[in-house]
Amino acid sequence: MVDAVITWVDGADPAHQAKRERWLAELEGRESKARPGTAETRWESRFELYYCIRLIRQNAPWIRRIFLVTDNQRPEWLTEEAAQHYGVVLVDHKTLFAGHEHVLPTFNSTTIETMLHRIPGLSERYLYFNDDVFLLRPVREEDYFRGDRGCWRGQFQKRYTVKKGVQFMRWVTRKPIPDGFVGVRGEQEVLGRKRMFMLGHAPHPFARDFTRSVIEHDGRMERNIVHRFRHWDTLCVPALIANAGFLQGQARRGPNDWAYIHEHHGEAEIRHRMDRCRRDDRIKSLCVQSLDMMPDDVQMEIEALLKGFLNAP
Repeated sequence: MVDAVITWVDGADPAHQAKRERWLAELEGRESKARPGTAETRWESRFELYYCIRLIRQNAPWIRRIFLVTDNQRPEWLTEEAAQHYGVVLVDHKTLFAGHEHVLPTFNSTTIETMLHRIPGLSERYLYFNDDVFLLRPVREEDYFRGDRGCWRGQFQKRYTVKKGVQFMRWVTRKPIPDGFVGVRGEQEVLGRKRMFMLGHAPHPFARDFTRSVIEHDGRMERNIVHRFRHWDTLCVPALIANAGFLQGQARRGPNDWAYIHEHHGEAEIRHRMDRCRRDDRIKSLCVQSLDMMPDDVQMEIEALLKGFLNAP
């Protein structure tokens, strides 16, 4: 039995916007420079959630329930009838953060990811999706889980604690930063290893009990939820769990079956990657980041791409 968990926010909601602006003003009053984690694009939503949910149901029928984590919000199209049809259960932040309400409201995706294992009724094994991750083709439970061991997408790479030094060396040697990979922040220091597994932007497989044992160890959970906006001091939860899993024999490497599109790729490269998704049957999932920052015609093309997979036999 496997559930799916999706985190979602409607940044255009006036109530959410007003709440966010209030806490941003307080943050700016305490800190001299803005953080990258406060850019509006982090909360923008277009059509991503609709296709995320529909494609999960089409291509992963073995998923039991889909838990949608929100901040007192509900997509207009997801009526009670639609939620029942797609097996979606809404989980409010107040439920997720029960006993830790002092950190609410939060606008920090890392903070929210830290608490997902606390969803009431969540299965022992669950797949975590950002709302911009889409299952393009049919997948099996075994593609993401072998027993209780998760199959994580990504690659091993040496990362060092002096982040700026690494970035400078990459610039000097013209070595490109791996495209579409996430991590590592403080996970390397916490786990005490140099060779870290960098995660691809793909569905992440979690085991609830193992996640709890790692994230709630030594006060990590409490320290990771105190920042209302993204902060470098926080741990990347999927990266922490994956790398702890590799250390303890609770994880294995999954296939390179995912694709990644970001607005910084530019229109020609975005279209090239879209075409590859259509042609390459090995690609099972696609992440599209910062869709709202792309030109309108590119957004329409991406929606047509997703719609095409939805209507495929």
